[in-house]
Amino acid sequence: NPSASSPARLNPPSNNKRKLSTASSNNSKASQPPRTPATETQKNALYISALLDLLNPQSKSHPSLPNLSTVPSQPLLKLLFTLIKPPPTIPKYNIYLRRQATQEEFFPRNLKTNPISYSMIQKSTKEEPTVFDLIKYIAEGVGMPDGAEMIEILVAGKLVNRDLKVRLVQEQIWRTYILDNNQSNVPVDDVSVSSLPPMVVSYRLIGVDGEAEEEIIETVEEESTDAGSKKTLELSKKLGEAGAPSIF
Repeated sequence: NPSASSPARLNPPSNNKRKLSTASSNNSKASQPPRTPATETQKNALYISALLDLLNPQSKSHPSLPNLSTVPSQPLLKLLFTLIKPPPTIPKYNIYLRRQATQEEFFPRNLKTNPISYSMIQKSTKEEPTVFDLIKYIAEGVGMPDGAEMIEILVAGKLVNRDLKVRLVQEQIWRTYILDNNQSNVPVDDVSVSSLPPMVVSYRLIGVDGEAEEEIIETVEEESTDAGSKKTLELSKKLGEAGAPSIF
């Protein structure tokens, strides 16, 4: 028996107690449902709600936020509509430029780069390069900076309207041409443009080889994706539920 003068000793917790404590902690964590990360649409819905609060001079949810009297509305509205319907992203497609074989002697010089990417084409608008932007790039590259009006281009053996977007021509005219001439037995319905060869664009001077007899592509419709349309519709509903019409 220890003597009365002996100091009291605290025994450390046994290994069994430590195991029980750890097991209890693990069971507690396991009982909690895992958090599901917010989807992009859910995040955008939160941003939209915050923007509407900022735009609404009657809002009291965030008293510290300024209202329309101190914040310009146009940039906020632009951001709001961009969240609901984002502009199309410019893909990283490539284009192979080919001079008409019968007109070799009519162009002062050859293009330095081939194929080219969309980023090399100077855009005349804020959106994306058009066929005429591509023609101006060609004219500059072959030493005819003022000759864009004299040049026409063909894709898949067809003349292309200058006002069309290059992306739509590549995604629809070029893709259809390649898939229609597919000689393999591999299914091609879901083949993306990025997995296809660069779009071959033939350029030539108008009228040098006589009057053009090729088919002319005047319009190409933008294909809307179901996923994008569904997202826009869902966010538009959120906009209405948050009282956007009265704020606007």
